[in-house]
Formats: sequence, structure tokens, C-alpha cells
Amino acid sequence: MAKKNYQSFNGCGIDIAEHRADDLDDKAISYLDTKEKAKVLDLGCGALGFSKRVVSTETKVVAIDVADFSHKLTPGDTIQFIQADVRQLPEIVGITDTVCQRTLHYLRFNEALTLLKQLYVMTDDRLFISVSGLSSYIGECLIKKEQNIEDRFSDLSAEGQLKFGITSPVCLYSEEEFRDLLIQAGWQIDELWMSAFKNIKAVCSHR
Repeated sequence: MAKKNYQSFNGCGIDIAEHRADDLDDKAISYLDTKEKAKVLDLGCGALGFSKRVVSTETKVVAIDVADFSHKLTPGDTIQFIQADVRQLPEIVGITDTVCQRTLHYLRFNEALTLLKQLYVMTDDRLFISVSGLSSYIGECLIKKEQNIEDRFSDLSAEGQLKFGITSPVCLYSEEEFRDLLIQAGWQIDELWMSAFKNIKAVCSHR
């Protein structure tokens, strides 16, 4: 069997979704598959791994990333790709659900809160979201891991950058901090759990 070519794009770590779905992806796809009409926002889409899986459910997909992944589209794809910074989202109407995997932690705490509030307004139904946890292997390499959440945004150690392919600064969360952030932004948390790799995942809906 050929070895998978895991890549780090733009200093934002390995794009796992390009090669496989995780349990949060599966929950999102299963939920979207129950809908007659759905339009999902894949925020921080990377190389379009999730977008290409979910489009098979006949769900409309709007994929956004700060890097240009339009070259990952193939003839026949119905994915709408938009190159944009998540901190300056274009106006998109008709979004029923949003998926935001391993993206939010590349923002400062106040930026993350602003984005989650914006997504609450933009998204009619569910939010499927994940971040790397403060207690993860990545968190062990975070330079300012002992700082308060508002001041934690920082680089990984040189060893951590090399190991994880993350050269961009990050703000990592404890499970309690992530829960509080989602609630503060207005979201109702339907499920929240920590993976074996100490990533924190949540399924949220409107109150």
C-alpha cells in the first residue's frame, strides 16, 4: 500500500482531512445527509478533503481558506471555493450548517469569539467545530501555555514547529475554556468531547 503524503500547508499543520474523515466529520456528513436541502460552510477547508466528501450527499458546499486551494477542484465539482481570511468573511447567504475543523486555534481569543458570534448569525442550524487542546502534544510545545487565554496566542517551540509543521502562532484551549467560549458566543452545546489526541470537538446548535 502506498504511503500517504501528509502535508503541512502554510504553516498550519498536517491536513489530516485531505486523507481521512474523523468522528466529527462523520457526524456532520450523517446529519447533512438527513436534510432535503443543505448548504454547508467548510471554514478553513484546507485541501478540500471534507468538502469533497460531503458534496457526495448532494449538499451544496462553500469552502473558505486563506490559501488558494482552487487547484484542488476537479471537473464536475460543485464546490464553491472562496479564498478569504476567516477574520474577514465575505457575506454568504443560505448557510444551514458550518464545519470548522482545526482552524479556530489560529486566531487570538478575541478574534475567535468574534468569528463564533458571526457564525451564529450566518448559520441557520448546526456548528461542527474542533480545536487542538491545551493538554495535547501540540499544547506541550506552546511557548505561552501558562498564560491566560487572552494572552496565550504564541508560537510553538522550534522542536514543536518541526514536529507538527505548525509555524503559525496558535491559541489552544482547555475543555472548560472551549466550552465557555462557545457559550459566550451564543451557541448551545449539544455534544462536546476530547479525542484520544486531546483535540476538543463539539456539535452546537442555536438556543
